[in-house]
Amino acid sequence: SEEIMLVRERNLLVFLYFLSFLLAFTTGKRVKGTLQSVHDWKFLARFCFKTGGHLGYNLAYPKSRCCQNILMYFDEAFQWDAAYDSNLNCTQRVALLNPRNNQKIVLDPAEDFSGCTDEFSTDTLQCTRSRRFVSALDRWWYLAVSRCGSTNGLYLEYDLHFLNPGGFWKREFSADEQGILETDIGFGIAMFLLMWVSFIWGSLLSQREMLHTTYKLYLVSIVLQVFGLSFLCIHYGVYGENGMGVDTLKTIGRVLSAVSELMFLVMLLLLAKGWTVVRGRLTNTSQFRLTALMTLYTVVYAAMFIWEAVAFDPGKVIYIYDSPAGYGLVALSFVSFCWFTFAVITTMKNHPNKRAFYLPFYFLFSLWFLARPVVVLVANHHLLDYAREKVVNGVNLAIVFCGYVFHLILTRPSAANTNFPFHIRTTQVDIAQEDENDLSHPYAPTQFIGVASPNSHELFSASRSSQEVQPCQRHCILVCMFP
Repeated sequence: SEEIMLVRERNLLVFLYFLSFLLAFTTGKRVKGTLQSVHDWKFLARFCFKTGGHLGYNLAYPKSRCCQNILMYFDEAFQWDAAYDSNLNCTQRVALLNPRNNQKIVLDPAEDFSGCTDEFSTDTLQCTRSRRFVSALDRWWYLAVSRCGSTNGLYLEYDLHFLNPGGFWKREFSADEQGILETDIGFGIAMFLLMWVSFIWGSLLSQREMLHTTYKLYLVSIVLQVFGLSFLCIHYGVYGENGMGVDTLKTIGRVLSAVSELMFLVMLLLLAKGWTVVRGRLTNTSQFRLTALMTLYTVVYAAMFIWEAVAFDPGKVIYIYDSPAGYGLVALSFVSFCWFTFAVITTMKNHPNKRAFYLPFYFLFSLWFLARPVVVLVANHHLLDYAREKVVNGVNLAIVFCGYVFHLILTRPSAANTNFPFHIRTTQVDIAQEDENDLSHPYAPTQFIGVASPNSHELFSASRSSQEVQPCQRHCILVCMFP
C-alpha cells in the first residue's frame, strides 16, 4: 500500500505541474492588448486605487471609428453593478456616470484633456495622457470602452499602467494585493527555517530507524510549500518592478502550494487511521475511500484553476474562492474533517494506549481543518472587497505554518516528548491481530537517554520487553511495517 500511495502522489504532482503551464495567463496591472468587439460597450480592465492613484494610458484606434470613449465606474451598486451584466443599452450605461466626476474620457482630438492627436499622415488616432483618482477609501475602479450607436463595433489598441502612491512595495500593486509580497517573504523565511529543523529531526529519526513514511510525506509537503512560496515571491518581486510579473511562476507557485496542502492532508488522514503508528497497512476499503477523496480534491483544485483561466470574469468576480469551485473546496474541507474525526475516535478506541498522542493531535488539527473554510466563508460575506485577497492569503499561510509546527511538536525526537507517536522501527516486524485489537507493542521505547541534551544516537532506545515476539500463530499475520 505504501508503494501505491507514493505512485499516486507522484502522478498527482506531475498532473498539476503540467496543468500550471496550461493555465498561465496575464493578470498584470500593466495591461496591454487589443480590444475588438461587435458591441458598442465593452469592459476593459479594473484596479483598486488608493487615494492619489494614477492611470497612464496610451491608446490607438482607426479614425473611421471616431469617437470612442473610456468610461470609469466605481464600485457602487448604482454605478458598476448597474452598468455591468445588465439589460441596459450603451446610452443608459453611459448616463450612470456623473459628469462632474470626470468619469468619461472622449477620445477625440478636439477634446482638450483627452491627450489625442490626429496625425494626418496616418489613419490612426493616438491618445496618451494620465488621470489621477481621489477617494476617501480604497475603491475598485472599472474601465469600459463605448461608442454608442456604432454599427461596426469597437476597436482599440491599449497600453494601461495603473499605479498607487508609494514605493516598491505599493506602487505597482492594486490595493487588494498590497502586503501580499511582504507576507509571502516573511512566511517563506519562517517555513525555510522550519524545513531546516524538520530535516535535522528527520535525520535523527532516520539514525534510529524511526523515519516512517508519514514523516516523509510531511517533509515533501513542506519542501513543496517553500518552493511554491519562492516562485510566488519571485513573481511579485518582478511585479513590483514592472507591474506585470512572471505569470507562469505565479501559477507554478500556486500549484505547488496546492499539492503541498494535499500531501499534508493525506498525511493527517493516514495518521488518523493509525498508519505507521499502530498499523502497517490500510484495509482495501480505507485505501479506496482515501483515493476517492484525494481524487475529488484534485478535480476540484484543477477545476478552480481552469475556471480562473477560462471562465473567470474580472468584471463580475474579484476573488477566486467566491466561485463554485471555491465553495466546493470549502465543502470538501468539512467532509475531510468529519472523516478525520471518525478515524481518530476509532483509532483511540481500539488503541487506548496511544491517547497521549491522539488527544493533542485531534485538538490541534481540528483547528487546522476548520480554520480555512471558516475564514473563506467570513471573507466572502463580511470582508470588504479590496481586503479579501490579502487577508485570506495571510491567514491561509498562518494556518499552513501552524499545521507544520503542530506536527513538528508532536513528532519531535526528544526524551521529553511524551506524545511521540511511533513505537516500531522501520526495519522491524511486529504481530498484528486481524481484528486490530490493541497491541502490547513489544518494540515500544523503554528508555530515553539525555533528557536535557539528547544524544542523536540514543534518542530512542528501543529494546524488547519481557514479552518476546512469539512465532506467528493462528489468526495472526506477520506484518512488515516498512521493509
